[in-house]
Amino acid sequence: MRILRPLALSLLSLFAASGLGAQEDGRPATVALLPDAVVGADGALEEGVHVVVRGDRIVAVGEAPQGARVVRLRGVLSAGMVDAFGVGSRRVTDDAWRTSPDLRAADGLDLDAERWTDLLAQGVTTVHRAPEPSNVLSGWGARVVPGDPARVADAELGFVASLAASWVADARRGPSSSAGARELLADRLPGMASALAGHPLFVVVAAADEVRAARELAAEAGLAERLVFVAHGDAGSYLGAARGSAVCLPAPRGGSDLARRAETWRRLHDAGFQPVFGTLDGAGDPGALRRAAQLWARATRDPASAWAAVTSRAAAVLGLEGEVGSLTPGARADLVLWSGHPLDAASRVLAVTVGGEPAWSRLHEPVPVRTR
Repeated sequence: MRILRPLALSLLSLFAASGLGAQEDGRPATVALLPDAVVGADGALEEGVHVVVRGDRIVAVGEAPQGARVVRLRGVLSAGMVDAFGVGSRRVTDDAWRTSPDLRAADGLDLDAERWTDLLAQGVTTVHRAPEPSNVLSGWGARVVPGDPARVADAELGFVASLAASWVADARRGPSSSAGARELLADRLPGMASALAGHPLFVVVAAADEVRAARELAAEAGLAERLVFVAHGDAGSYLGAARGSAVCLPAPRGGSDLARRAETWRRLHDAGFQPVFGTLDGAGDPGALRRAAQLWARATRDPASAWAAVTSRAAAVLGLEGEVGSLTPGARADLVLWSGHPLDAASRVLAVTVGGEPAWSRLHEPVPVRTR
């Protein structure tokens, strides 16, 4: 395979020119994309792999089916990344945001904000936007598809609760401690069990006793299988109590604690933890999710775990396994073209499609197309 000529086409215009969309008879066209490599499920690059797209879905991965138009791309193709737990801001301006367990984060989103496009430019195509966990019963998180504008795909993706005293304790309105928070959650959670059935239950914790309390309460309410711990504070000092459960770690913002965080993550990995990442502590930083995966890969020397933490495993925690976060037949065609491996800090996003539709492109730089 050789480059005959670099064409100044973005992946967006390439898809338009290649017929990704409808055929003359109205049926979705079938296009087989053949990049230099794809990011496999194990985080390694695989060459010679076609990603076959029809309409908004991936229909095959491997060989191009007969009759499909083959388009060869210069770059590395991956599934879009998944933010498992993102909080837009810690600042609370509305009393209802603090006190109502019926809050839906979807109702307070600015879907026209530039930050959604900024996320696409970093390869993020699915976001669980959670309500701020400043109340024991914080409310429903939303599944957001970034774009210009963004859209809400699920207004009640999962329920968020909090036992972290540093978030919920308030002497003015209560509770004043994690013990008080546990009492409030114990009083309300069983009555919500039917509404929460089939949804993930995210509980923000910051201490071992909070982890144990969340486990006991979730088990009593019949929600143990969908329990996801969102780690806050010094995770290495208490997450041993969460072994065997799904854990979401906050993506780091950067700074002087990265070396300590890397050591903590290495120990968690050695203890068998396979986390997902969310931007709880990285609000406003669209590159935080990818950097978390890069740091996990460097600290643990396990790129497969690192890549899954922001793609397939994150999707599974959200109840979206096989829908997003993977290059598998049946998944939504959320595709990111990179200049290199996404865990390589030097790599850049070149273009993004969401559901097979053009979503973002580095328009001022060419995305060369390889031809036979």
